[in-house]
Amino acid sequence: MYSKDDFGRDLIEEVRDRTIRLYDKKLSGAMKAEEDQALYEQFRSLDENAKIFVKNLIPMIVDTSMHNALCMIEDSDDFVLSIGDDDVRDLSDGLAGELYTDDGWISRFSSER
Repeated sequence: MYSKDDFGRDLIEEVRDRTIRLYDKKLSGAMKAEEDQALYEQFRSLDENAKIFVKNLIPMIVDTSMHNALCMIEDSDDFVLSIGDDDVRDLSDGLAGELYTDDGWISRFSSER
């Protein structure tokens, strides 16, 4: 049976890690779309400290976006996120909090920085 942690693993692997990998490809020049190449050229022109800053910033932005999306789902009566017959909100004392801590979804399921 699909569980809250299965949802967390899917969220981390399919949203967080996938987005970070995509932007890493864009910054490495591996993506060939014109806008991606323009981003790559801008990134390439930065000094090493700025490049490290940008690379560290990417997961922070992704994590904040996931946090805010989970808060929106949790705080709204207009959204229902269910696993089987259970509302995921009832399975957690705070969905956004499931992302963090040493035993949170990011620590347990992410393969990215």
